[in-house]
Amino acid sequence: MSRYPGATYIPSVIKHPKRSRTLGICIHNTYGSKAGDIYTLTKSGKVDCHFYITQEGAVYQFLPLWSTSWTAMRTANSNSIHIEHEGKREVPWTKAQYNASAKLSRWLCEMYKIPVIHCDPPGNWRGLYDHRDLMGYEGNNHGDGVPPSFPGWDRYLGAIRGAKKPKITLRQRLAKAGFGQKSIDAILNKGAKAPRNSYARLRKAGFGEKSAAALTGYDANRDAEIRKRLEKAGFGEKSIDSIMGGAKAPRSSFGRLIRAGFGRNSAKKLTGYDPDKAHD
Repeated sequence: MSRYPGATYIPSVIKHPKRSRTLGICIHNTYGSKAGDIYTLTKSGKVDCHFYITQEGAVYQFLPLWSTSWTAMRTANSNSIHIEHEGKREVPWTKAQYNASAKLSRWLCEMYKIPVIHCDPPGNWRGLYDHRDLMGYEGNNHGDGVPPSFPGWDRYLGAIRGAKKPKITLRQRLAKAGFGQKSIDAILNKGAKAPRNSYARLRKAGFGEKSAAALTGYDANRDAEIRKRLEKAGFGEKSIDSIMGGAKAPRSSFGRLIRAGFGRNSAKKLTGYDPDKAHD
């Protein structure tokens, strides 16, 4: 799980599925204060969010970056990252809260290539927007967001653009691609390969062809050749996709693979079947 540097992590009790995409950032205000807010957003089991910023400028993280949330109904929960701010919508943010929020939003925009604009959902989700921008959409009825008095959207966007450009680490990029902590540790510390079927995930997360290939050991030309040989051995498209993704072929297909030109070691690796041991 990728964590925002310097954030205090308190996990929400709600377990969510992964987001399939990240289009925008939704800005909220809680209408409450720190102690009650943190309990509600982590322990109530009714609502949560990715980040929470106190009036003192402290940042809390309650969900993994890849997670959906329960914050603003179905679509926004599944395609956006949500930031709650301590305080009511009419109350201006403090300077510390404003600076912390701008810095966090800049980091998220860099991580997910989100344009620094005030977008207009549901017509356009690519950018940052208020919870109030969803008023009437899918049952949303909250009027919170960036306080108009301070900072207001123009000032807020200017602060995001002016914030120091963050350095996104390889660990953070792998977490963005959906890898768990143990997998990331294995890849970074032990030189282990990522699963070959994660090549597309890495490319989608912004890795170049060479980087994704190096991390997974994926070779497009070699894989195309293996696919042809599996087709020759009589496997269907779904079975081939499954095998190329790391699943084992049926043990009974060992002979088919040999007849299709696979060596004994390759056939053993693909099926998990060792005929020598089977006859011991």
